[in-house]
Amino acid sequence: MATTAVVYSTGIVLGIRQSRQLGYLEWQAGLLHVVILYVAALCSFFDLQAKLKGVEEKIAALESQYEEATAKKASLAQQVLRCTVQLQRADKLIGGLGGERVRWQVRLRENARFYSLGT
Repeated sequence: MATTAVVYSTGIVLGIRQSRQLGYLEWQAGLLHVVILYVAALCSFFDLQAKLKGVEEKIAALESQYEEATAKKASLAQQVLRCTVQLQRADKLIGGLGGERVRWQVRLRENARFYSLGT
């Protein structure tokens, strides 16, 4: 059998047996390259997964704060409603007692005149 020469990009001329060995080495090198890329992708995946977990924890904390703030808002709205009702009642009471004040002032003046005349 005649030996066939193979020319590679490096410019080296090899025989058939040597070219077969070199082909196997290139295949192993390619496989190793793929494994390295896979490991790098896994590392990137685990890094992104850790970041995602951190973001999910922040979201959970924010949701908890939102629920607390919503409950506080509802509580404050109830307090505002209660205070509004109390103010309306106080206004009615003060308005009703305002006439009473005038009546008492008139009564005091009359009593003062009555007692000053009697003494």
